[in-house]
Amino acid sequence: MMKISDTLAKAAEVDSFSYTMGEDLSGMGAPKAPLDGDLDGIRVTARGKAQQNLENPMHTWIPLRGEYLDEFLCLPSVEHCAQLLRSSWYPATPLEPQTSTTFTLMRLFHTINCQGKLPAFDLWKSLEIMTSNRTHSPPPDRYKVLLWTIHQWCHLKQCKWASRGHNPTGIEGTAQGGLALDCPACPLPSKNIPLLGEIKDAKRWLYRHFFATDANFRTRNAIVSTEEKDPSLSDRWAYFVRKGLYMEHIWKHVTEEEISTCSGFTAVFLVNLKNIQGLCTTRMHGERYQCNVDGVIVQALNDVELEVVISYNVICQWGIHFWKRMQEFPDNAQLKITEDALIMCIPKFHIWAHQLECHTRFSFNYLLDAARMHSETIEENWANSNRAAAQTKMLGPSAREDTLDNIFSFHNFKTIESFGCMFTNRIVEAIQEARVHRTDFESFNKGLMRFCGPAAVKMWLESVHAWEKDHSKPCPYEAKLQGKVTLQEVELQLSREEYDTVVRGGGVLAQSSLSTFIFSGIQIEEAQQNLALEVKARAAGTIYQQLNIQKQRKSLGWRIQQFCGLQQLFMLNLHQALMTAKLQYIDGPSSFISKAIKLFMPSELDGDTQRASICGPGIAEAEMRVREAEARDLLQWLRQGLRNRSASHLFTVKNVTGQNPTSCNQGILHNIQMNIYENKLRYPYARNVLNKEDIHAVNEKSLTEEELHDQEHLRDLGLLDSTLEGTAGGSWSIAQLGEGHRRLSWIWYQLGRDDDRPAIHEALHIEWCKACARMLCWEEEVELLNEEMRRVLAYKEWHHSWWMSQLGMRTRISEDLQEGLTAYAYEHAVQDWSCASELKKKWHPLRKLAIELLEGLPITEVYEYEVEEDDISDDVTEEE
Repeated sequence: MMKISDTLAKAAEVDSFSYTMGEDLSGMGAPKAPLDGDLDGIRVTARGKAQQNLENPMHTWIPLRGEYLDEFLCLPSVEHCAQLLRSSWYPATPLEPQTSTTFTLMRLFHTINCQGKLPAFDLWKSLEIMTSNRTHSPPPDRYKVLLWTIHQWCHLKQCKWASRGHNPTGIEGTAQGGLALDCPACPLPSKNIPLLGEIKDAKRWLYRHFFATDANFRTRNAIVSTEEKDPSLSDRWAYFVRKGLYMEHIWKHVTEEEISTCSGFTAVFLVNLKNIQGLCTTRMHGERYQCNVDGVIVQALNDVELEVVISYNVICQWGIHFWKRMQEFPDNAQLKITEDALIMCIPKFHIWAHQLECHTRFSFNYLLDAARMHSETIEENWANSNRAAAQTKMLGPSAREDTLDNIFSFHNFKTIESFGCMFTNRIVEAIQEARVHRTDFESFNKGLMRFCGPAAVKMWLESVHAWEKDHSKPCPYEAKLQGKVTLQEVELQLSREEYDTVVRGGGVLAQSSLSTFIFSGIQIEEAQQNLALEVKARAAGTIYQQLNIQKQRKSLGWRIQQFCGLQQLFMLNLHQALMTAKLQYIDGPSSFISKAIKLFMPSELDGDTQRASICGPGIAEAEMRVREAEARDLLQWLRQGLRNRSASHLFTVKNVTGQNPTSCNQGILHNIQMNIYENKLRYPYARNVLNKEDIHAVNEKSLTEEELHDQEHLRDLGLLDSTLEGTAGGSWSIAQLGEGHRRLSWIWYQLGRDDDRPAIHEALHIEWCKACARMLCWEEEVELLNEEMRRVLAYKEWHHSWWMSQLGMRTRISEDLQEGLTAYAYEHAVQDWSCASELKKKWHPLRKLAIELLEGLPITEVYEYEVEEDDISDDVTEEE
């Protein structure tokens, strides 16, 4: 093959053809092409000696807008391909080309494919229909030729934009990531920020790298070819990591099992939704989310030396033993950053599917120096690239990667071009919000100084600083839950107490212990409710389902009889105290429907007097401890089930398509819904037992007048949601969506001195911390946006100088090629310089206002700026 780098540069040389519109060339032996409306025929005549040379006749090419070749284009053999490129025709092969595609068509398809995700097949069929409609005969099949040409064209355009034609090493010298576009707003040492040793510690957070990690389940790839048959033109020089290190790491972990201890791990269940038969790019059998992501992250962060904030929707699982797993990689792949320099977070929208423990530990809202980062932009990027899933699924592996590289580059380019409007809109909003939240916090803080005293406020500030340094310390943003004991912990406590009794000579049999009796009764109640639910759901079931229900009834009846035996040991006087009608439940359970049999647990007896006469010492108290823990666990499971259902619905809408995946997903959603319903049935019973006995459980009991007044006051302050009353920790322990825009109610500034109660103080402590965090987030956003705008300007100026430095790098080339390379470098250098000048003029007053705000000066002029419209989503962030 000819050297593509030379050919690409020669395409910029002076045109050597003359074009004549509608000229009759029949005298030269060529037929006259018909004209059809505005699709006028274009005749091309060769100039000079080429007219007499018929060595390389060219018979066919793929046109746009009715271009016709009315003669055999005769060119010297050596310069044939180069002269075709100069005439804006791309030959299908550099050796004796018989087919060519016009540059106009290639540019049109390249743009439409990146913007509208139009496949090449649809373009070809459109051209075929247009041609067939005009000639009434099918044109020659050039579809494969068009695919080859488009593949080469897109690759060469990326190389051209990366200035590989100016570099003496040519295309072969391209480094990994060399074709990817730099983000001018991101910190790039020696390009738009100082070198690592020159960065001041006080401002080091401004140079953080923000990385967002996510898995894309839509852009699958069928096994239609191999890399040997479809070789890559770029060897992953843009946005894909090289396969060597990645696949080597994957095959080491093909037998590992996935482990999830957090319900937010919704994405993992997608493995059950995928029909992976015939696919080569999907969640391959045996691969696990940890090793897949590790293989990508280790290459993406390999050269990073600054602090990194990395987000992932399951980072609470992936981050466990991350640094231990990094030791498995070779020395040349080890990360250069330390463990303290890697900060892990969960994207703001995804965090609501996680357990409460994750809501503060991995939240961007409470991360120091994170500004207003939300880390959901990667989802927006998937929404753009997923539209290409249909065309990339049936492409060869290399063609698919090159197609996605083009789509990613196009999207990044449009994002960079939108920086002018995007940063203007953002900094206007940030300055306004920072001013408002600073005023609110100062007023709130002044009131708290009078109400709680400076010492309390100082202690709150110290608790925030201590938690930011060490997350193992109490979190100041969530309520402290007193007495939160799980069901398993209560069971362990009872077992230890029974063991101590045995050691002291109490003599309790292990098989008939108190804890065994109580937990057996609770488990039977749960089984009764599940059986009732099963009978209701399978009312018209099959023979197999009815047989299964009958087996459950039989098993449950046997368990009830066993429980009645234990009951005679711990509730000796039960027979004498109950009426004859009630004794039928105990003496003859086989004659009743097992799901309706009453167990007569201590809590079901009437009054303390009857309970004391029937139950042994400590039995009623032990059951209440178990009931309280059961109610807490049920409420927690119910909350978690609701989060799972919401997250699963959103995940389904975004990712699940097709009959087979939808059917599998419905089964998963059904199981989640059944768990919610079971807990919904069990929780009211446990709660009613506690309320009946006036037992403090899940923040509820028969409240005193003072406690009722406390709750009413918290509700007036907006701290207690009536729909969440009685929940552990209250509603203020959970951050809400839109937390950064939330403002304090006027009532916060009217605190009286008579509200000196612990519940009020704890609520004020939490709200003060959140108000402070909101103020700091917006001020950090202003400072970070100002720095990013500075980096954009610095990068444009650096890039201008970089293009100028490309001049004269290649010496042993022709004058025509040197002229083309020089013109191209000057063109891009001027574009960068003009862009920098325009943005500097546009952003100067806004950056001045930002600096005034950060220095504490009054800000008023910002409201005169109007938000500008932009064709790129306002949610695009500076993440890498």
